[in-house]
Amino acid sequence: MQEKPTLTIVATVIGQHIDPDFLLAEDAREHQFAVRRKVFEGEWSALNPGDLVELVITRESLARVLHARRLPGSTS
Repeated sequence: MQEKPTLTIVATVIGQHIDPDFLLAEDAREHQFAVRRKVFEGEWSALNPGDLVELVITRESLARVLHARRLPGSTS
């Protein structure tokens, strides 16, 4: 299976989803992404609204988050 091209972006955590294993993040263009706990590198419970996260997403019309991590220096 051929790997899909990816893109790395910076997004801001905007809130936890109803499900504790998901959160929402939004990039500078106001695109929202659902981030799953299982693709997050780091301490999930330390994430707060306003924190910056780096997302590796697929380059598709409906992008999928493949990897996420909190950026150093984010507010908490």
